[in-house]
Amino acid sequence: MALPIKPIADFAIKHGPKALKHTRTAYNVAVGANKLVKDHKQKNLDEGKLHYRKQRYIEYNQKILKNLDKSQRTELVKYKMEINQFIQQIDAEEIDELRTKKPLHNKRRKNWKSLLVQIDAKLKTKDYQEYLKIHGNSEYISTYFEGFEVNVNTFKKIIENKNPEELTTFLVKQTNMTTTIINEDFFIN
Repeated sequence: MALPIKPIADFAIKHGPKALKHTRTAYNVAVGANKLVKDHKQKNLDEGKLHYRKQRYIEYNQKILKNLDKSQRTELVKYKMEINQFIQQIDAEEIDELRTKKPLHNKRRKNWKSLLVQIDAKLKTKDYQEYLKIHGNSEYISTYFEGFEVNVNTFKKIIENKNPEELTTFLVKQTNMTTTIINEDFFIN
């Protein structure tokens, strides 16, 4: 069965411009409303009206994650501990509050855990890079490990003992790298 084209074309010619006008108006209203919401959120952020955890989440996403490469180990550990505390707070709130808020708590926990995974991965990667530098040059002084000299001293003692199994075990524990990668990078047979 074929559709009659003429009535459809007549309808489009007659009502098309009006529909287009209303579509443009609706689009402009939506864009304006979106801008108002963003401005309101930014105003609340600037005035400090947001919940502390929400402010920190925004700060992590906008500033801290972008500068992880420049962070020292003390900062990365501090970030990791802070995020773990936030996750514990969310868990405690979930226990205290109604079940209806469970999806909200799950979303918050998931967001914080995704940040934690990124920071933890950067921590392990930077640790591994620094251990490589120390292994390559025993005189290398790491500013990254400032405050964590015990790790560096332990690593240097393991290198001096020339025990490849102990070296591999230490690096696997500290960096979560695979033994294959460690053996290749540190020239362990």
